[in-house]
Order: sequence, then structure tokens, then C-alpha cells
Amino acid sequence: MRGAARRNPFVRRASMIAVAVLLPIAAWSAWDYVEARRLSSAVKEIQSRGEPVVRAAPRVPRQFERSAGAYYDAAAVLIDRTGLADVESALYYGRGERAANIARLRDWLHVNRDADRLLDQGTMAEFTGVQAYEDPHRWDRLIRVSSLARARVVDRLDAHDGEGAAVALIRQLQIARGMDAVASDWVPFFFDRALVDFGDILSERPAPATLERLQKIVRLYDRDDLIRTDAMNNRAMLIESLWNPANDWYGRPPGPFYGNPFEPLAYLLLRPWLAHSVTRELRRMDGAVAAATAPWPDRVRFSPVAMPMIGARRWRSFDSPATTIVYLHQQRARAYGRLLANLRTADAAAAVERYRAAHGGELPGTLDALVPAFLERVPIDPFTGAPVKWKTSSAGYTIYSIGSDFKDDGGRTAQPPWKPGLARQDRERPDIGVEVALEPRT
Repeated sequence: MRGAARRNPFVRRASMIAVAVLLPIAAWSAWDYVEARRLSSAVKEIQSRGEPVVRAAPRVPRQFERSAGAYYDAAAVLIDRTGLADVESALYYGRGERAANIARLRDWLHVNRDADRLLDQGTMAEFTGVQAYEDPHRWDRLIRVSSLARARVVDRLDAHDGEGAAVALIRQLQIARGMDAVASDWVPFFFDRALVDFGDILSERPAPATLERLQKIVRLYDRDDLIRTDAMNNRAMLIESLWNPANDWYGRPPGPFYGNPFEPLAYLLLRPWLAHSVTRELRRMDGAVAAATAPWPDRVRFSPVAMPMIGARRWRSFDSPATTIVYLHQQRARAYGRLLANLRTADAAAAVERYRAAHGGELPGTLDALVPAFLERVPIDPFTGAPVKWKTSSAGYTIYSIGSDFKDDGGRTAQPPWKPGLARQDRERPDIGVEVALEPRT
């Protein structure tokens, strides 16, 4: 046969072509197999620790027709958003005359009074979940009812009705239950906006029982495991991008291709490299999960990862999500740190007001005096690992965290970007906290 191949140029050329074609295929197959085994081993190692490798399935609602989520849906359907954006923009950015803006806001609330009543009923109802986790309109509906609740807070605050404003804030904060079920990574920004007037509300002296209710709902979201849970969910998302738990292997991405006939072929050729990238970033996310159990503030300190370049649209179906997920986790970890700083300073400020109500208006000497009657313990600042700070003056007091710049600016808290006088790029504000006046503000 060898002699025939030597004597026949056609056979010799065909043999060379076959070798040239089959060798790369064999090399690709070997690389693909090795990377698949490495990825599978990394996933099994995570499973052996009892940690999730797939994202949690949405909870199926129980008796949804009586759930708070059903009332939120019904209220959202009734809300007329006409003109609301202009009113919100004017109030948050200080545009135009405030009295005229408040009058327009109250007219809008009157138009939406039926939706407002449904929101009241939803506040009192048990929350058992959302009806359709994958409904693309679910988030928009929750934003609508949140805007309605926020409008009521502004209305009552402008009327110097501290009790009504606090009750309206409770309604607004409870909407976060639905947001947590739909898009938990947006919850920090929701609370950032919801708690912006917390100090003004406390300055109007709500009833101690209402303050206690506020503390309870604030503590509901004050969970030390937020960053670790987020890291594990992001790691599960990374695994799901390439690994199929049903057959312990990996194949085409779960998302659809976008019509380019070369996309499936390009994905197939790049698959071993994608598996290598995912395995590498899984190790980094393992480190993020471990770091999320470290003491504060180590769990919000990271070696920065640059935002990865996003590929062209026609290649996006097989872009590796690995570096993007690591980058987003770092950003969200800081956001969760700010969320906890917001919640913990609000909790401590409400406790101070309950103390004052019980002691004839006197301020406590230290925050330790609030324990155990009004606080279980003095809240920890996630950016220092020490108790939150407090600063008093003749006009009032400030309870604050040093914020994500890790510098103590003496309680100088800037307003979020939807309030007057702050540039949007100033989101990393100096300190995070609550400023309370000893006398009601004008």
C-alpha cells in the first residue's frame, strides 16, 4: 500500500490533504475534551461544597389572588402616568416653583386615587411572590406602583405630616419585596431612592409605633450574606452560560443565534476557548464567594477589574460572559455595601427618635444607650467594620457611614443624583447617612 502511494501521486496528495485536515480536527477535539473535563471538574467541586451551580427557580405564587403582588399588579394597571415624569423631574431636580409642582402632584394623586387604595390593600396583604417571573412588563409595573408610593411620601412630607409620610414610606419599602423577586440587583438603587427623605420624615416626628414598623422592614433587607448570595448567583449564571447540568457536558449557548449563518460555526470553533475562559473566571468567582465571608470592610474591597470590551453585535451570541460577570459582581458588591450603609444608618436614626420619644426629647449620650431597648446592637458600617458614626449639633444629628470612598468626611452626605445640586457622576458620595433636625424643617 505504501509502495502504491509512492507510485501514485494522486494517492500521495490525497493522503497529505487528509492528514492536513484530520490533524487540526483531532487537535481541536482533544482541546475541546480537556476543557470540557476541566469545566466539569470545577462545577463538581462547587457542587461538593453544597453551593448552587444553577440559579434558583422562581417561586410559584401561593394564593396569588390574595397576595400583595396581585394588588400591586392591579394598581399598576390603573395608574395614569401622564404628567408624572415631569412632576418627578421637577421635584427631584428642583426645577420650577415647588408649590406649583406639589399642586400638580396632588392633582395626579387625586386622578389615581383608586390605584392608591389598591396599594394600601397590598401593603396590608401577605406577599407570596409574583405571578409571572419572566413577564417583561413586571418590572415596569413595580416601578409604577413605586412612583405612586413615592408621590404620597412627597405629598405628606410637604404637608408636614410626619406620620402620613412614614406610613407612605412603609408602603414604598414593601414594594421592594416584588422587586427582589424580579430583579434583585436593582434593590440597592431602589432603596437609595426610597430612603432619600428618611431624615426629613424623622424630623416631623412620626409615632414611635410607626418608627418601630419602619425599623422592622428596614431590617428585613439588612442581611450580611447579600454579597455572598450575589456572588454565588453570578457564578451560577456564569456556569449556565456554557455548562449543561442535565448531561454533565456543555454545548451551544442557551440564548438563540441571531440570523448570521456563520454564528453557529464560529461558536463551535471557539467553544474550547470559551470553556477555558469560563473555567478561569469560575476560579475568580470562587475567590469572590470566599471573600464575601471575610470581615467588613474586606468583603467590599477588590482589586479592580476593567470593564471588558463588548464584541460586535453579530458576535454577541457567543461572547464569553466571564469577565463581564466578574466586573459586574464587583460593582454590585459596592452597591450592596451602600445599601447596607443606607439601611443601617436609617435603623439607628429611627431608634434614636424612639429613644427621644421615651425620654422627653433628650438625645442619647451614645448609640450604645439604644441597646437593647431600641436596637439589638449598634449597626456595623460595611465600609469600616466598626459601628456607624454619629455626630450631634445644636440643630440636629447625623448618623453616617464613611461610604464607598473609604474616607470619613465628617458626616458630609451629598444627596443622590435625583436631588437638586448634584452632578450625576457624583454617585460615589462622600458619606452615606441620615441627617435629622431637632425641629421640623421648612
